[in-house]
Amino acid sequence: MRAEGALRCHLPGVPARAAAKLLAPAGWWRFLAVFSLLAPAGWWRFLAVFSLLAPAGWWRFLAVFSLLAAAAIFALLFAFLGTLACLTVGYHLPGEYGYFDGGVGLAMAPVAGKWELTGRFGEDRGDHVHMGIDLACPEGTPVLAVAPGRVRLSSSPAGGLEVWLYGEDGRTYYYAHLSGYAVSDGEPVSPGRVIGYVGSTGRSTGPHLHFGVMVGGKWVDPLPLLRAGVLPEDLAYRDVDEGRLAAWLRARRSMLADRVGEIIRAAREVGVDPLLLVAITGQEQGFVPEGSPPAMLGNPFNVYGSWQRYSPGLYESARIAARTVVRLSRGRPEGVHPIYWLSARENPNGVYAEDPNWWRGVTYWFEVLKKQVL
Repeated sequence: MRAEGALRCHLPGVPARAAAKLLAPAGWWRFLAVFSLLAPAGWWRFLAVFSLLAPAGWWRFLAVFSLLAAAAIFALLFAFLGTLACLTVGYHLPGEYGYFDGGVGLAMAPVAGKWELTGRFGEDRGDHVHMGIDLACPEGTPVLAVAPGRVRLSSSPAGGLEVWLYGEDGRTYYYAHLSGYAVSDGEPVSPGRVIGYVGSTGRSTGPHLHFGVMVGGKWVDPLPLLRAGVLPEDLAYRDVDEGRLAAWLRARRSMLADRVGEIIRAAREVGVDPLLLVAITGQEQGFVPEGSPPAMLGNPFNVYGSWQRYSPGLYESARIAARTVVRLSRGRPEGVHPIYWLSARENPNGVYAEDPNWWRGVTYWFEVLKKQVL
């Protein structure tokens, strides 16, 4: 207030901020003059005003130096707290992989790492029907218990090194083609315990985990269980005609049209409806119009902030977005809209976007896609 009064004395009738710009010399001093008026109360304003009023020489140098040093310390503190917040709420930092939130009702996959679905349940393999799913991943990737129970070790010409996990939930979980064991026969295990390692033993064409689930003595498709208890049916994975979806995007001159298969693949692996992921790109980036920067195509979901800061590629960003959707879906109160919950301030898991109307835009495009693509 004193600085503003002094400026009005020099230029009566002229607003204080305008006077500051007129009286201060060009460059840093003019910046400091304006900042002294705009700075919040307390030490910031004191330092800014003192840098203007201090006499020339060392006093002024120290005043300006203290202001810049305080700004640098504040920036470092903000970056540290931002990183700490990401870790606290469960976000993975770029480049980190591990459990993902599409587990068998327990928020974990049967492998601890990145994987690709290469075999689905019920496939006709000529001499047999495939009674499980195949998850391709590097040899030696840890294999995890997905439920509490007791393990039995075995081997066969077809399955190679095998683990049978007899879960306390009444299900039997079968792991095949392992390269080695990490448990003893008959040992009790808890969820997340490493029980073996991915390999290519038995009848196999490459490193992968065959994962099967048996309920009541009958094999069942593990994929629906990978999303059980987490996603509502409206957001769970469904098969989508890739050609129809690509044509829909192409009509909107979207760069996603020729690569939508990567979104569908990521959605299938995590268990999320691919149309929901596409709807998110519509809300976040207008479906990435033709001529957009390549980096935007690498992260049209704005995971980890924005595509300008992080652009790992379309497939990888789709996987992260899908895992985020599943994680944020936890604990949704009965009757609450499932997409609203993804960005609700009362969601203890966090929010997908800060915009309170984000969910409305995503819901609109999700409904349009379901009507026009399915």
